[in-house]
Amino acid sequence: EDAKAVAGYIAAGFPKLATSTTMAAALSEREGKLFPETYMFPPFATEELILKTIENEYNKRIAKYSAYIASSTYTELQILTIASILEREVPNKADMHVVAGIIYNRLAKKMPLQMDSTLGYITGKASLELTTADLQLDSPYNTYKNQGIPPAPIGNPGDASIDAALHPDTHQYIFFLSDKDGVNHYAVTYAEHLKNRKQYLGK
Repeated sequence: EDAKAVAGYIAAGFPKLATSTTMAAALSEREGKLFPETYMFPPFATEELILKTIENEYNKRIAKYSAYIASSTYTELQILTIASILEREVPNKADMHVVAGIIYNRLAKKMPLQMDSTLGYITGKASLELTTADLQLDSPYNTYKNQGIPPAPIGNPGDASIDAALHPDTHQYIFFLSDKDGVNHYAVTYAEHLKNRKQYLGK
């Protein structure tokens, strides 16, 4: 879920906060750090209490990764951004470490990440709804046009995606796609990727 969705849940549970622009802004600033969890609040909860509880949960959960983040060549924000892409791109947790390896392979080769999820973040569209025009959008979140990691997370990653971002599989894959059953298929070369598209997606 992204910050807008979290704001919607809070508004639904606490009608007095439904029109709070400060709450929405505060949640947006914390994109990537709104740890997916079940939070229990009293009916009279204030903005301050809600935000502090969410912040404390994030700090508690991220602490176990602090040594790995400190030894990484990427910043905490970049790790969270990669993890947020994995969270949206890979529904099967078993595939997250493989796809994380693809992201780092692309970064090492200075290739655009070309992740539909980052475009979905700015357009609100699902992967199959994206158009050729969407691929040309001028945005730092358009990973088809821009190399490197987007400037900030596109959602709020959980433990599995953060772990995968910090511990990617080592392989030579550069491409992947999900078939109609949600099964991932990987390729080292573009020719192999095109073959997978034809075989598993019919295009």
